[in-house]
Amino acid sequence: MSAPTFQFKSLRELKQMSEETICFVATLYVDGVRVAQLENRGFGASTNVTPVSSDPKVRQLLDRAREFALTQTWTYDSKTHNHTSLDSYLDVLVADELARRDIDRQFKRHMKVHCLFLTGEGLFTLPRPYLAAMGEALRREHGPDVVILNELPEAEGRALFEKHAAEPQ
Repeated sequence: MSAPTFQFKSLRELKQMSEETICFVATLYVDGVRVAQLENRGFGASTNVTPVSSDPKVRQLLDRAREFALTQTWTYDSKTHNHTSLDSYLDVLVADELARRDIDRQFKRHMKVHCLFLTGEGLFTLPRPYLAAMGEALRREHGPDVVILNELPEAEGRALFEKHAAEPQ
């Protein structure tokens, strides 16, 4: 049996209400079917997973998701642990999705007003919109191996930004 697919729609993070954990609301889809409403109030308690109906298909998909979640692991302090519930696994997926969205927002914002480029030393930003002449000047200064993210297809540039933005300079 293949792993179920998880998707969050209407995912909203409420940062101002978060105290110990991420405060959020979302609709959970498993294998493309809407199965539950998710809510975490950010007080450190577990996420509430409320089925959208008592339909047998919804129950079956939630059971499948729960069984899968219990097989997944997480690491803390060099020790691997299994998730003990569906909600703990969903918390990790939500955190990953919110982090991905944040990186995506940063990338789009930077691409509009900056020239982003990679050298062997890391990711750099010039604080002005990209122009072809800048690419030429960067290649003269850093050599032909310089990678200018503004010149790449969006998905490729985003992937490189995500990979290198988190690295310490």
